[in-house]
Amino acid sequence: MTKYFSQPSYYKIDGKPVYMIYDLPTFVNGIGGPSKAKEALDWFRSEVAKAGYKGLELQVVLHGDSSHIVTDASDEHALTQRELVKFLCIDSVTHYQFVSFLNVDREYDDVIKDAKGAWEEASKSYSAKYYPQVSIGWDNSPRTVERVAEMVKNNTPEKFEKALLSARDFIDAHPGQAPLITINSWNEWTEGSYLQPDDRYGYGYLDAVKHAFKN
Repeated sequence: MTKYFSQPSYYKIDGKPVYMIYDLPTFVNGIGGPSKAKEALDWFRSEVAKAGYKGLELQVVLHGDSSHIVTDASDEHALTQRELVKFLCIDSVTHYQFVSFLNVDREYDDVIKDAKGAWEEASKSYSAKYYPQVSIGWDNSPRTVERVAEMVKNNTPEKFEKALLSARDFIDAHPGQAPLITINSWNEWTEGSYLQPDDRYGYGYLDAVKHAFKN
């Protein structure tokens, strides 16, 4: 709260610092189950308010579909991802990478079609607001001994720009929430998903972001 939330560049929604939990099952199971997790997050919200902020925007990264079981605490009933998000009073949810909720071993155009459906499904399925996520690609073979099977095909900057425009359309259709879109990623070189300039497309992916949102 003192070192990061106070920074002028720290991202806020309606004046509330956004705090993202990347791996919800690890957090909940590691802290002792859903009730302990809720107690901790309630305390966190209280402390943020005491520090003078308007509140806290708690955000969770979704993995897989809404109905899979994500808790294993022995003293509590197992909860699905959707139930846990509601129980913890999470404010908003998003995804991190297409590969975590879609089949990416195909043409990028086909992945995007399914991504749009997944955004709508998540928006309807969860009590929290959903913010769309766009991945640039997927190919993690550079960090493996043998080439892995899953790989996005033809994820050119032009097609990436179309994906961003689809995400922009989603945002425009949900005016009651912040115009937030998450992008994977700035520098995931060993996953084949990066915005940074390369030898193949130069500044193509960064230009795609500019073209999609400059107006």
